[in-house]
Amino acid sequence: MSHSVNYVKPNGLSYFIAKTVTTAAVKTMFKRKYLRNELKGVKGPYVVICNHECMLDGIFTFSINRNKHTLVMSKSMLDSLPIYSFVKKLGVIEKHQFQTKIADMKKLKAVVDSGHQLILYPAGLMTENGLSTPIPQATYKFLQWLGVDVYVARVYGTYFAMPKWAKGIRRGRTLLDVYKLFDSETLKGMKESEIKSQVDDAILFDAYEEQERLLVKYKKGNNVQGLQNVVYACPNCKSEFTIDVKGKREDTLCCRACGYEQTADKYGFLHAKNGREIRHVSVWDSEIYDSLRQKVRADNTYCFSAETLVRKVDISTHKFQTVGEGVLSLSMEGFRLDGRIYGEEKHLHIPTHTIPALPNSPGRHIELQDGDEIYRCSLKEGKFVQKFVHLIKIFYEMHNGVSVRTYPKHYSFREET
Repeated sequence: MSHSVNYVKPNGLSYFIAKTVTTAAVKTMFKRKYLRNELKGVKGPYVVICNHECMLDGIFTFSINRNKHTLVMSKSMLDSLPIYSFVKKLGVIEKHQFQTKIADMKKLKAVVDSGHQLILYPAGLMTENGLSTPIPQATYKFLQWLGVDVYVARVYGTYFAMPKWAKGIRRGRTLLDVYKLFDSETLKGMKESEIKSQVDDAILFDAYEEQERLLVKYKKGNNVQGLQNVVYACPNCKSEFTIDVKGKREDTLCCRACGYEQTADKYGFLHAKNGREIRHVSVWDSEIYDSLRQKVRADNTYCFSAETLVRKVDISTHKFQTVGEGVLSLSMEGFRLDGRIYGEEKHLHIPTHTIPALPNSPGRHIELQDGDEIYRCSLKEGKFVQKFVHLIKIFYEMHNGVSVRTYPKHYSFREET
């Protein structure tokens, strides 16, 4: 494969500004503490792989050493950033999620071939339920193909500090563990299965299991407003979309159909006020997923539909603008979007067998990709988002015979010394 793509270095001044601001942010807003940092003083080409717990995980990587790292970012996120022009000066490489294009791979390879450093988020999507999202299978061979040392930058606690389903940042301690996973020579002789095993152990996580060991309190960590959009089904009466938030502190999830209640503490754990206690959101969400999977497997005609606004990024403003509306449906055959876009009748069909997960904002929208076109579907009933997220994983599993639910067996976390 030819590597004729030129590497574009980050702008020095822009990178200095970004590093100064982000270093201050992770120290103050996120109260970051290092467990170790094996990249301190390291020069030359390498790749850093990171787990993804919250939207701002990327800012943790600017200060891991003095090098100007090149970050890979989803095209949808980059295009919609209000500081798009500034971020582009940082040398960020944009990439469509869940697509492995030769042109993209060449861009990434050009970074390390030029003697510089690359930051990757293999899972791609941040978590809405505390469980890591799936790592594409192509990742393991790609790391080997890069031919450089591989490091891990592992965050702990950012899911609780900035939950995807909530607003704002909840101050509390977060940890960063930076260590070497593979050296380039060892990596050359490894089997793909061996690479996968070690990468998965380093990157996959259950934030709630980790929190059981860390026991960090977060400011307003007991506020569950927005979480009803993730754990949308009652574990007691099995009703869907009946979970509400109540309480002066907005710390209680309750089912308006049967009265089942759970209250959160400042660690983010749930406690039953009546009925069965489900301490971890990751467990509650998994139970919803497993129940839905049984229904879908029992009915090969299963289809779920919702009315939606259709939005696309306006490159001139770097904001999503409404361009139409219609009905979004999802079945084993794929997505159907029927409606009017830019004033014309549109009937899109997007197969599900290649989509393991959906970019989403709980209670708000999901994003569909049709070739290079990205459609943000802002559902008129935002509470339906998580069900679409579950269904795409279920249909992918049925098409491909593999599970995309991640249940890590153990963690790389070590006690502070």
